[in-house]
Amino acid sequence: MKLSEFEAVGEVVLVKEPAWSTVQANLNQFCDLKDGDLLYTKKVAQEYAKANCWELINWYVETIGDVNHAAEMKIWMDDEFGGHEK
Repeated sequence: MKLSEFEAVGEVVLVKEPAWSTVQANLNQFCDLKDGDLLYTKKVAQEYAKANCWELINWYVETIGDVNHAAEMKIWMDDEFGGHEK
């Protein structure tokens, strides 16, 4: 699943007014948000990460064929995200 397939919950719009310049400067110290960046909920971001981790594990198994290491990765996925997929 691609991030573009998720619905964003908001869009960043940086205010250019002087009153907000200090807030924006402080925000820029902690993140690199730019005008037009999309915002997603924690749940959406986690589902995106989970889907991509499974995709990587499946690719690894098909490419390398290391079933033991793949089993360890799948255990980690279950611990990290809960449940089991493909």
